[in-house]
Amino acid sequence: MRVSRQVGFRLLALLLAAGVVVSLLEVGLRVFGYEGESDRQIIHFSPISPPKELAEARWAHAWPMNPVEGQRVRVNQEELPLNKPEGQTRVLFVGDSATFGFGVRHQDAFPGRVAELLGAQCAEEDVEVINAGIQGINTVVEYFLLEQKLIHLSPDIVVLGVFLQNDINTDLFSHRRLVRYQHGSRFLNRVRDLREHSALIHFLYLRLLAANDRVALLDSAGAWTRQALPVEFDALTPDGLNLGNYVEGEYALYQSSPAPVIDEAYALLESLLVRMRNLCRETGCSFVPLIIPTPAQAGGRISPTDPSAHEALEARGFSVLGEGLDYDRPTEAVLEICARQGLLCVDPLERIRKLGHEAVFIQDDVHPSVKGHLLLAEQVYEALGESGALPTDCVAEQ
Repeated sequence: MRVSRQVGFRLLALLLAAGVVVSLLEVGLRVFGYEGESDRQIIHFSPISPPKELAEARWAHAWPMNPVEGQRVRVNQEELPLNKPEGQTRVLFVGDSATFGFGVRHQDAFPGRVAELLGAQCAEEDVEVINAGIQGINTVVEYFLLEQKLIHLSPDIVVLGVFLQNDINTDLFSHRRLVRYQHGSRFLNRVRDLREHSALIHFLYLRLLAANDRVALLDSAGAWTRQALPVEFDALTPDGLNLGNYVEGEYALYQSSPAPVIDEAYALLESLLVRMRNLCRETGCSFVPLIIPTPAQAGGRISPTDPSAHEALEARGFSVLGEGLDYDRPTEAVLEICARQGLLCVDPLERIRKLGHEAVFIQDDVHPSVKGHLLLAEQVYEALGESGALPTDCVAEQ
């Protein structure tokens, strides 16, 4: 009895000591910080909704769950009636930071420029352009945003911005995470969610993720380990490129012989485009995907905005000078999807190359500049005229 009591006290003391150590580590990481800490602070790990912590996304989370007739809603900087006024044509733009207009004024983003072009061509017509772009989302989240919320705006045209810089690879993460949350262990899902709330768990997650890049932890892992680790750990191509890394994920898209996981990502994109197209057919709107190219596609060099990334890739044996790379491949893959599905897709790559990436993209960034947004708007405007969904007076003479 006495021995068991002593053992119990010792176990309790060990647990208390462990709790104190964990608490001190948690406090220390929060006070002194750590590399990658901003990821936990701004990223909401939901596979179907925008990051809650980003101010630009708050309107999406404030959207009424059961909208009623006559209600007004907010979309980015605009407040508008949920119900479309009689005789009005609504053009809805859905996308990520490139559609939102990162780095430029809201009115200079290509949806705003399309509104200007329409106003100049058909001022007498009631045409409303709505920019529902949100920074930090991808095509998976955009589908759910459209299906659950934005479709209630009764758009006549939906333009989807497909940003090749990061949509293809991050779509795959969101989809895998969604499947795991729907069919995986509730306990493991809660453990994975703790990285949003605990600096210590997030710190350990980042360290494990870095180790995974070096030794591919899942190659020899059992089924339970695969389920326990976040989906980002299953993101390496056979030659070691991490799709969770923006530069490496982009590089993987350009490889002449892409990894099977890239084919999986394109298949996912096709399924999402089909679902959006079908949703528009059911509700009476036209669906127009816009392919937004990357600076690398325009400039012929991988990630021209990040020279340090060149050195890191070259040190691992990956050429950034074009050897073994096909910069046209991502655009061609999306155009093939559009052709198979009968979609009117907008491809501005040729015009962008004529102007040069220095003019079309923000310096030291991957997003379109003011001139780049104007180019996108002009090509989208032409495509909207081809769609047949605009009032006749709004279609420019060819």
